[in-house]
Amino acid sequence: MLCPSCAAKNPYWYHFCHDCGATLPHTLRDTTRGEPSEAGARPSTRSGLHGAERPIVGRKVELEAMRSEVGQTAIERAARFLLVTGPAGIGKSRLFSELVRDTHERDPNVRFFKGISGRGTFDHPHGPLVSLFRNRLGIRAVDTPERAEQLLMEQLAEVFSQPDALRVGEHLRAWIGLARPATARAETDPGMLEGQLMAFLAFLRRDADDSPIVLGFENLHGAPPESWSAIRYLVNELGDRPVLVIGLARPEQLDRARLIDFERTKVHRLEVGPMTTADAEALVREMFRRVDPIPDLFVSRIVEQAGGNPFFVEEISRVLIERGAVDNTSSPWNVNLEKVIAMEIPGTLVELVRARVNALQPEERKVLTRAAAIGTHFWLGLLVAIERRMNPDTMRRAVREGYWGQDRERRDVARTLQLLQAKGFVAPSREPMLSGDEEFLFVQTRERELFAENAVDVERSIIHAVTGVWLESRLAAARVPLETEAAYHLAAGGENERAALLYVRAGDVARDRYDQTHASALYRRGIELLDRTPSLVRIDALHSLGTVETRAGRYAEAHEAFGEMLSLAWMLDLKSKGGAAYARIGRIYRLTGDYDQATTAFDRALVQFREANDRRGVASTLDDVGRMYWLMGKTDEALRLYRDALAIRRELGDRRSLAVSLHNLGMLEQERGEIQGALSHLKEALEIRREVGDREGVVATLNAIALVYDDVGRGDEAVKLLEESLKIAREIGDRAQEALLLNNLGDVNRERGDGGRARTYLDRAMTLANELGDRRVLAEAHRSLAELRLSTEGWERASAHAEAALSLAEEQASRPLVASALRVLGTVCASKERAAGAGAAIETGAETAVESFKRAADMLEELGMRDELAKCLKAWSEHLKWRGDEEGAQELAFRASALKNAPRLREAIESADSFS
Repeated sequence: MLCPSCAAKNPYWYHFCHDCGATLPHTLRDTTRGEPSEAGARPSTRSGLHGAERPIVGRKVELEAMRSEVGQTAIERAARFLLVTGPAGIGKSRLFSELVRDTHERDPNVRFFKGISGRGTFDHPHGPLVSLFRNRLGIRAVDTPERAEQLLMEQLAEVFSQPDALRVGEHLRAWIGLARPATARAETDPGMLEGQLMAFLAFLRRDADDSPIVLGFENLHGAPPESWSAIRYLVNELGDRPVLVIGLARPEQLDRARLIDFERTKVHRLEVGPMTTADAEALVREMFRRVDPIPDLFVSRIVEQAGGNPFFVEEISRVLIERGAVDNTSSPWNVNLEKVIAMEIPGTLVELVRARVNALQPEERKVLTRAAAIGTHFWLGLLVAIERRMNPDTMRRAVREGYWGQDRERRDVARTLQLLQAKGFVAPSREPMLSGDEEFLFVQTRERELFAENAVDVERSIIHAVTGVWLESRLAAARVPLETEAAYHLAAGGENERAALLYVRAGDVARDRYDQTHASALYRRGIELLDRTPSLVRIDALHSLGTVETRAGRYAEAHEAFGEMLSLAWMLDLKSKGGAAYARIGRIYRLTGDYDQATTAFDRALVQFREANDRRGVASTLDDVGRMYWLMGKTDEALRLYRDALAIRRELGDRRSLAVSLHNLGMLEQERGEIQGALSHLKEALEIRREVGDREGVVATLNAIALVYDDVGRGDEAVKLLEESLKIAREIGDRAQEALLLNNLGDVNRERGDGGRARTYLDRAMTLANELGDRRVLAEAHRSLAELRLSTEGWERASAHAEAALSLAEEQASRPLVASALRVLGTVCASKERAAGAGAAIETGAETAVESFKRAADMLEELGMRDELAKCLKAWSEHLKWRGDEEGAQELAFRASALKNAPRLREAIESADSFS
């Protein structure tokens, strides 16, 4: 049975793929009738590769012990761990599959999922658990990241509320390979892994509420130590949930220290030993039931050689058939006892595989050796191309016969593949990656590895080179991206520059799909293959690498890439490229709040762009500087730069860039209280960004429009827009925007009175901002948390957040942030003064409430931040009223009311309907 996920061939009785752990189709086929039987039914006979597939014989004691564990788990509703040990081929996987089939018949409510160590575990410290969870979600190897993301969020939505689903999904997306966790924190970071494991535990606890679950782990002896610790943690923490963990392992390869450590867990051991002689004889007689009569000497010869190992029985049977000791072409089958007695049967699994290989004809071995060098999947047309390249005689004959006239090479290779398919070495691919050619795959990984070892270096290099060119010429016909496959073979064949171009091209594909981690790896591989000599290809690859690293929040890596780009641009005297590098470096400094360094970088970028007469670059940098001035509170200067950039872009007619300027203007106008203009510019920017497919821009503009909605009192609509924006930000891997959106969602939910959701969003925003080093979002999150905790827990819990917000804002010299932090600090101080009693004036952070309010109000009025100023005046008014200053309180309340009821705000409320 071929796995629908990885296309590996599995014995027909398997319920899970032995290569990747994916669930196999439950419908079995009874070959005596040629019709599908009901799910779970056992066919009475089964003709395998040579009609000698092995049924299960004996093992009643072992199977009953495993059934008992499943039953006890369901009855006690308590997590348990069963370690099933035995040598390779003894039948551990078969027992697990029989347990699945048997349990489905007895209790269909019990659900089984399987993970595997080794191949297909994503090179992860929790590889077996990651493999199992992907299979639980139904993610196949051929699924795109978008499809995998959809399956993850659909499953999480079934067991969690929306905020919890988002929170858990944030950890699990990175855990299963859909996103890289965070800046400067590797996937192996213990703290990161702990958070991901806890998220998986939360999912399992909810999932097991519905029905008992059995988690199987294949090849557990090969799992890394972190996986063993993780499994023990899960068993201990699941406690009152009906979850049975079954580990399948080879005892000779188990780490004794791990087993001793596991004794603290509810662990039970089941040793699977060799079959009895009677069971082994029954197995051989069942496999060769078509031999009539079957000689006793024939049976005893196989049983003696197999040593009670059922897999060896199957492999020995294949060798006997392939060497002609058993003729399975007649009915009944015939046994040549003389050949059986004279034949030297290999005694180990490796020797058995080698024996099958040695029995092949030279032409068959040649084809398989070349196919193995290509990879797990290979194509008839490619093998024909390699044959033509390796054999000079074919070229001379082709010229005589008119090249494709008789096409002897294709005919000969196709015939050989048919023979190899009949012998069980290869099989057609169920999900071809290329259209227009016959695609095959190896049935056994061990056999492919053995053939790959046999290829000599000179031939292997030629095979790789031909494969790379052949795949490169057929990329347009590929159903899945094959750029990396082609690039790998080109590099292995010595074509480094062409391979580099393909890696960069593949990186562009991954970047356009917003798969930042994969794109980064592909760009780096391409850059490594390129000669160190300055070139446009290397400069553009570095630019792309720095861009995806910035988007993913890996600022140090991005700075390094742009730094090398700048050096190469200087060597080639490419001022426009140098300006682009300076501008990107400036953005990194701006993102991390280092405005002095950002100013220097932006100034140098403008010089280079102007000397190169690059007006598009000038406009982009003016926008960048304007954005920085706005963050610093220099709104007049920012507005001037935005308008200058907009004029250049309208003249150039670049709609994608035009949307940037429109967005920036809208955001600045929104903060200055010019709501009508803000909505107009933001609406135009959103339409353009959707039209040109700028998803990163759509995220930013949806966020800006949501803030306008919030300003005009339409919090429900604001939340919907922010959630839509957050979803897109996560899909494209934009970590910086994600942190900002989490903070804004926390803020809006706090203002709506939903403190629980607000706290969840703000905590996540603060965690992510810390990881990214984004001090601006961190300051905003502290400010929001101060307001939230003040309303729910009192000034004591809010004070530290308010002071932290002010400190971070002052570090960045951001006057808008400082002003907002002072407003909140004033509110906290006022609460503390009221708690101390009438007439008291208590200092918090060396500021009284009135002093904080006054400083905030002066700064907000100067900056033109009308909404924030209204909030500040209202809070100040309430505090003066409490202190007995009625006249002062009334004056401030009047000023606040006038700001909130300005005509342009009423007009904006009407205009906001157009975004509904």
